[in-house]
Amino acid sequence: MLPGELLRYRTNRGKIIPAFCTIEPRAEEYAIASLIISEFTEAQTKKNRKKEIYSRVSALEAEYDYKLVRGLCTLLERRSSFVVKPGASKADSAAVRRTLFVESARNGLALSDDARLKIIRDTAKIHSISDADVSNIMWADLDENLLLAKFDSIGVGDLLLWYNMSLAQTLLFRCTRLEFYVSGGTNWKNVLRAVKMRGLMYTLESDHENDKDRIRCIVEGALSLFKMTDRYGTAIAELFPLIARNPVWDISASIVKRTDSGKKTYVFEISSDNTKDYIRQFTDGLPTGIAESASYDSATEQRFASILSGYLDQKDPLGWKIVREPDPLAAGGKAMIPDFVLERFGRRVYLEIVGFWTPDYVQRKAAKLRDILSASPKDDVYAPARPRADLLVAVDASLPCSHITSIMEDGIFTFDRHISVKPILDHLRRVDQTITKEAVENVTISRDDADADLLAIRDTALKYRIPEDAVRPIVECANSGMHIQAGSHLVHARLADTISEAIDDGHIEGFVDACRIMDAAKIPDACHADLLSSLGYDVVWTDLNPANAKIKRTKSGSLSNAIDRQKCPNPGVLD
Repeated sequence: MLPGELLRYRTNRGKIIPAFCTIEPRAEEYAIASLIISEFTEAQTKKNRKKEIYSRVSALEAEYDYKLVRGLCTLLERRSSFVVKPGASKADSAAVRRTLFVESARNGLALSDDARLKIIRDTAKIHSISDADVSNIMWADLDENLLLAKFDSIGVGDLLLWYNMSLAQTLLFRCTRLEFYVSGGTNWKNVLRAVKMRGLMYTLESDHENDKDRIRCIVEGALSLFKMTDRYGTAIAELFPLIARNPVWDISASIVKRTDSGKKTYVFEISSDNTKDYIRQFTDGLPTGIAESASYDSATEQRFASILSGYLDQKDPLGWKIVREPDPLAAGGKAMIPDFVLERFGRRVYLEIVGFWTPDYVQRKAAKLRDILSASPKDDVYAPARPRADLLVAVDASLPCSHITSIMEDGIFTFDRHISVKPILDHLRRVDQTITKEAVENVTISRDDADADLLAIRDTALKYRIPEDAVRPIVECANSGMHIQAGSHLVHARLADTISEAIDDGHIEGFVDACRIMDAAKIPDACHADLLSSLGYDVVWTDLNPANAKIKRTKSGSLSNAIDRQKCPNPGVLD
């Protein structure tokens, strides 16, 4: 932090904005910081006194913003070591001054050089030092007379980043209320641990901003307490670097400032989105970012995550994603960070593993689960009636889990040493059915897509962010069922009719010849056999050579019959 009198800020429409420095070599602040670093570097080489350093810096204070120059100097002082000048350590300066004052009082006011010299000699004799040492030692310990012995230099960019961080901390020092969010369960653990260690008063609340279920931590500020303490304000300010080192975060704080019309409360808002050029990771011994931890609490969790990941394609943008230690679930001001969350199309399935046993631990875990399951978080896009968090709990079979089973009947299963993925996969399949059903009911596609001759199912699913299973029923609803499915594509009736007629009219019997007709219609190779089957043809293989394969009509060539054979069930009962 910086001293309060060096805080630089502006106010605008009820908001307070710190005067952050631009981290840009062509900026004026960059040049000022470079000059000040040079002054400290030169002072170390020359072993200058602090008074001499600030004498030169005062020229910059007269030319540029005094608070900026003095603030940067304050930070550089913290990277400096000042010592008493050589020779002055032979006796304590305070003791020498005390003796001088005692001797002066005994001999009377020194009105002549001889009288002054006598007091100095008497003092030197008492401390067994020379007369010259008395003059050197007397004021050597004063702050302005200390010598710069060591300066731990810093890059200009890092100094400005440090300064920006300190500005924000100084502003938060006297806030009345602080709200913040960080992404990732591991990051939440780190920050909440710091909140608790510092004795700060806090609560956790659900925040539904931008249609996203998020947890926000609300910390009562020092000025909101009956008796403000600097220690409490400092503890809040110390949170800022811990929050800002995370990849995604935001802060909102209430700041009270004195104005001509009295005290006024301003809002201070800052986030990872709007400070990329002002506050980011540091180097050179300053605080650095914390990477998301990949460690596991136990070998059981690690093995389970490895096995479950084998069933889920993490790279598939339409599939389930497994995330280790997601954002917390909160209820009643309490927080629980589940071990895993599985996400797909905004739907979340949380998994908590209870594998550690003490009676107190199980009771506390049960209490948290009770609060969370009784809460009603904001609904997802595909879950308009979701009454509670979708939570699965795996409990070690050796635990007395009556506390937990009394809370929830569904979603709890036991394990012995290794966690079975079958209950999770079964649950995900049920959720998939719900996601598909609700997508069919709520999503519409463009007329161009609905009437296309050939529609790639996966591309359409990616375009509209829907499950692949929902594409065909949505297209049928939009186009009165005028498509048939051929593998990974939907083929419009008119195109399929053209292909069927070309095969029949040309009396085509060879599989390769039929494929040429479909190639001309731009039907992908992988869809040829499926389309022929839908049109009522069988492919007869005599050997492994496609050129020798024949096609034979086995069903009516009516396209309406082909569509009826593929008719999709009622979207409202997709099971």
